[in-house]
Amino acid sequence: MLLQNCANKSAVYRGGNMTASELYTSIYPIRNPELREQLCQRTIKKMVRKGTILTSQGKKWTELLFLSEGIARGYLLDKVGRDITICFENMPGEVMAGTPHLKAEDSTINMEMVTDGEILAISLEDLYSLQHHYQDIFLFQNLLLSRTLEKQWKARLMLYKTESSERYQWFLREYPGLIDKVGHKKIASFLAMSPVTLSRIRHRKDE
Repeated sequence: MLLQNCANKSAVYRGGNMTASELYTSIYPIRNPELREQLCQRTIKKMVRKGTILTSQGKKWTELLFLSEGIARGYLLDKVGRDITICFENMPGEVMAGTPHLKAEDSTINMEMVTDGEILAISLEDLYSLQHHYQDIFLFQNLLLSRTLEKQWKARLMLYKTESSERYQWFLREYPGLIDKVGHKKIASFLAMSPVTLSRIRHRKDE
């Protein structure tokens, strides 16, 4: 179902089910009202069930996806088929991208829903078409990339510079509530530790 256009130009996101208007007004502010209107008209809200694969490793990536509600996980399969979690998306507005370039190319990772939820989707083809008419679309894309890179950079530094117990405490702070909603194996993979180590740390902290 196509979303209604951005009738409320002063919408402020306060949590819950995020709309396209809130996405382009509060999360990624678009100053040009005409461009904001065009983006809203092309953005579709989708209900997604737990286990839904949003992007598939090796397959063409065609839509820019934003989390509206729920939890998503990014993972890849190594050469021997091991499932390696590389990211979690749990905040409304976070991008679930198949590639780091926002280009229609083969996805480098898999993105799956860990819970039921909602996403907002706009086709990459629509984004490309808007580039010919609105220069501000490049500012929007740069903001998406910079925020995604910042989140990934913080995670990499934490994983490489700290001990297991510190990584666990960081995860609790950065991803509140996920420890009880996501399987230990997936979280342990993300934190670069074994499920046994994660369980031992959690048990020790809960004592």
